[in-house]
Amino acid sequence: MATKIGYKVVQALNGKLWSFNESVAGPGRRRYIRGKPTVPAKGCGLLCVFETQKNAERLVPWDSCVPGFRIYRCEYEPGTDNKVYWKRPIWQRWRRGFTQHASKRDFDALCRSYPGTVLAKSVTLLKRVW
Repeated sequence: MATKIGYKVVQALNGKLWSFNESVAGPGRRRYIRGKPTVPAKGCGLLCVFETQKNAERLVPWDSCVPGFRIYRCEYEPGTDNKVYWKRPIWQRWRRGFTQHASKRDFDALCRSYPGTVLAKSVTLLKRVW
């Protein structure tokens, strides 16, 4: 499948770039290195990417109490599965959080809350845009 261009929200911690949210810890958390492909951890669902920078920016203010947010323009390989990985419930406004492998219904809820979310088999950070 051909790669596409999108936007990835990451968190800078101790000079390294990580999955953006502290709740994506443990085996599902990924480290991103600019220019190198990042893939999901073994046994985990796909990586979340945004179709536009504007959509990615909608995610950042909501959790702005967490320092170090960055948005990178990225190249990604779209995934065909609809599972994402979350270690424990996130986004406190939801009564029920994601399980380790979120269902299609949960992913649809994520897409309604954060339009433009797509899932990727691999993500390569290209350039910081925010």
